[in-house]
Amino acid sequence: MENETITSVVLAVVGCREKATMSDERLLTIREVATHLRCSKAHVCNLILGRVRGAQPLAVITLGRRKLIRHSTLMAWMKANEHTLGGGMLPSSLDVEAVGRE
Repeated sequence: MENETITSVVLAVVGCREKATMSDERLLTIREVATHLRCSKAHVCNLILGRVRGAQPLAVITLGRRKLIRHSTLMAWMKANEHTLGGGMLPSSLDVEAVGRE
């Protein structure tokens, strides 16, 4: 019983160290990416396959049928695909007229 407790504590410490060193390289599932992007898993699959017009394909690591996305890759992809409808810079909040103001 005592050995099991020591083993679980050691595993917890080792796991914390791995998480701390690999936080940027954490691998995400399609479901986790969909949750982060607030879209469906099918839409993420379409992004991966390059079927979404106006968006670059999302790079993945393939393990058989399983697809994994690095957290850093997702962040870089989001930055590369960020744009406005007008093609310019986003206006500052002071330049935007609020709805309902008189």
